Amino acid sequence: ERLKEVMDAVNITQRRTLLIKKLSGGQQKRVSIALELLAKPNIFYLDEPTSGLDPGLDRNIMSMLRTIADKEGHTIILVTHATNNINICDYICFLAPGGYLAYFGPPDEAKTYFCQPDFADIYSALEPIEADPHIPQKSEARFRLSPQYRQYVVQPREQLSHIPPSTGAVSKPQHGNPWKQFALLSFRYLEL
Repeated sequence: ERLKEVMDAVNITQRRTLLIKKLSGGQQKRVSIALELLAKPNIFYLDEPTSGLDPGLDRNIMSMLRTIADKEGHTIILVTHATNNINICDYICFLAPGGYLAYFGPPDEAKTYFCQPDFADIYSALEPIEADPHIPQKSEARFRLSPQYRQYVVQPREQLSHIPPSTGAVSKPQHGNPWKQFALLSFRYLEL
């Protein structure tokens, strides 16, 4: 039953009888996503889920991820350089070279914040140049002074800090038998 749910969620039910090597690139990516969804993760991390796909498949994968997040309540965090369908996200984060936080907030506010007509232009604006090699650091400093930083970073942190800590005592985690863990993980991967 769970397999059917997951295949429906990633729209590969009609291909269930084919070997993975006979699927298209986009369908193979969907199968990879489906394998991870089997475990019903609360937070789902994806690294470049649409890389190498044509613009139509990029849109399909992003729409599928949006649907999964909405229907199943998963939090999906993904890294992408494909900005065509980034408006489908709730929030986006732009990191300047070196890992400097240049922006975090809704996608529709990013272009206005950077005064750029297109998301692709934001990448160029964050690149250090010979005349100013400190653009990444300056971008982070500017963002920390912005209303977006206060609204989308500081205020949510403050709200979380007002949540009282759990009353249950936290004990030191027990370490399992490494061979048993190895066998269990190996069996899981073999089964998948």
